[in-house]
Amino acid sequence: MEFPSIKGNYFQYDGRLYFPVGVNYLPSSSDCRMWSEWNIKEIEEDFSHMKRLGINTVRFFIFWNDFEPRPGEYDGKCLRRLSELVEAARKYDLLLIPTFVGDVAGIKWVPSWAVGKSIYSEEIMQRLSGLFKRVIRGFRSDRQIFAWDITNEPSYWEEPKRSEDAVNWVEKLSSSIREVDGSHLVTLGLDQHNVAGGPDEFNVTGRTLFEVEDVVSHLDFISIHTYPLLLAPGEGALDFRGTYFPAYAIRFCQMGKPVLLEEFGLSSGTIAEDDVAKYYEVTMFSALINGAAGILCWSWIDESRCDRSPYNRRLPMSRYGIIRVDGTEKPSASVLRRFSRFIGRFSSIACEESRSAIVVPSNIYNYEVGKGVFNAFILAKMAGLNPVIIRAYDDFSSYRLLILPFILCHRIDFFPKVRDYVSSGGVILCSLGPGYIRVKRMTDFLTEVLGVEVSSSFRYLDDREDLIFEEDMPPLKKGLTIKYSRIKPLMYSPIIDVHGRVFAVNSSKEPTLISNNFGEGVAITSSIPLEYLLSNEPRVYEKRDQTYKIYQYAANLSGIKRLIESSSPYVEIGTLRCNKSLHIILVNHLNSEVSIELRLGRRLSLIEAEANGELHEQAAKFSVSLGPLEAKIFRETS
Repeated sequence: MEFPSIKGNYFQYDGRLYFPVGVNYLPSSSDCRMWSEWNIKEIEEDFSHMKRLGINTVRFFIFWNDFEPRPGEYDGKCLRRLSELVEAARKYDLLLIPTFVGDVAGIKWVPSWAVGKSIYSEEIMQRLSGLFKRVIRGFRSDRQIFAWDITNEPSYWEEPKRSEDAVNWVEKLSSSIREVDGSHLVTLGLDQHNVAGGPDEFNVTGRTLFEVEDVVSHLDFISIHTYPLLLAPGEGALDFRGTYFPAYAIRFCQMGKPVLLEEFGLSSGTIAEDDVAKYYEVTMFSALINGAAGILCWSWIDESRCDRSPYNRRLPMSRYGIIRVDGTEKPSASVLRRFSRFIGRFSSIACEESRSAIVVPSNIYNYEVGKGVFNAFILAKMAGLNPVIIRAYDDFSSYRLLILPFILCHRIDFFPKVRDYVSSGGVILCSLGPGYIRVKRMTDFLTEVLGVEVSSSFRYLDDREDLIFEEDMPPLKKGLTIKYSRIKPLMYSPIIDVHGRVFAVNSSKEPTLISNNFGEGVAITSSIPLEYLLSNEPRVYEKRDQTYKIYQYAANLSGIKRLIESSSPYVEIGTLRCNKSLHIILVNHLNSEVSIELRLGRRLSLIEAEANGELHEQAAKFSVSLGPLEAKIFRETS
């Protein structure tokens, strides 16, 4: 008997690609009280509607307070109802991700006897292990189960006091599942704080100690929830920067295992339904070209019981559904149907191999550092790159370009590795920022590889900073000034001597953007953290900032060849091999219409896959218009 399994960075089932396209599910009439206010007729009606919409996967919740009302005593009625739900899913051919909770919608759904007890204590871990084993043993041979999810957003349930507590917790609970079920996959519903750190509206995490890198080895795949963080003041999910956060989170979590976008969405209680649909489109197709192995939205249907918690105090949370309370479909449902039809055609998917990578600093979970790295990802995308996100311990040899924001925040033993990479022909683009310590390995690296000497005295950035070009840096021209404003106070180490080539200076006429040849490679360095300077100015990219062209220069210098290039930095381009056929996906991340010219690296015959109209026979370039946050798909003809 075959169960859902993993092949490379994707899932397979019955010998072919299985790409989860689905929803998070709570019944409208009973929401988080679904087990005590049981209505199997409503669930079957919902599952039938899901099937018609093209949904293949449903994530639902096993509330601890319902299933174990007293320590070691499991509610037989709830267990029988769980079996009914699984049978309903079987009837409509839906695979399931049962999730054990804890915390949903900001409420702790725990038994009264567990209130006030730490989830990381031995007592509670033993009780949760017992619950898992009791529930799972009845379904360990059931093909409707796609995977078991340990819990929903553990940092919201309780932030650990030490990172070791999080690792121990995940290791023990995942092991307890595998003790009774060695067939099904195991995951964990991590949230945006486990990627970005903090802060958040509940002040859960100033800096999360529940870090993805620490727990990935205990999971079969990573599940990530993406409600955008790392934005500038006043920005939201529909702004250019906000639309890139899900893709960034997916890339951040790729560590040799599939990444499921397990939650994303917006509330039509605060945002117009048509705009929510646009967000669905940009998120799903951007996630796909950034290597997501599946996509689940939050959520299926609006909640009807707004007179009780959690919705009576947070009413917009009741309007995240793609279906209205009356059962009619919102525009976002149509977008989900379109995506499902597209992805459902294929028995295999392969993303293009990336030749560029962003290496995250060791203190990536510092929120300000995280903002800088996130903006490096956006700049790389604007430059036409499709960078992966890697760690200092990863192999660099397959990449032509390494992007290193906050390079001085890396550990000392990192610098010899980068030295070897550049010496052997690699190109690096780095920013210094704070962190310089006058120790030999760091100082030698700065002098030899980067071609600079750095002051041991820190300086604070002013409220404004200019980058003034004194030489051409194609496509940037001599005499251009890029202005940065809204800068939060940040220390940096000014450059006091240069052995390389100075492209630009700052407002104080200090050398700021330098290129240095070392061995067979090149190091491009900014003394000020350009990526961070952009992170605090609202809608800075919509104001036509030119910083991404520095990334274009580095990409061209590295010799990265792109199959297709766009005249607009606002359109993300991804190429996929689907059933061995080349598909080009364009995603407009700007919330306004964009007309672009596409230049092809080789002559292709392309058709717009959904309009079924041929563009140009063996075209070298052509023009395309995309609506606000729209995605378009093109396929190479044989």
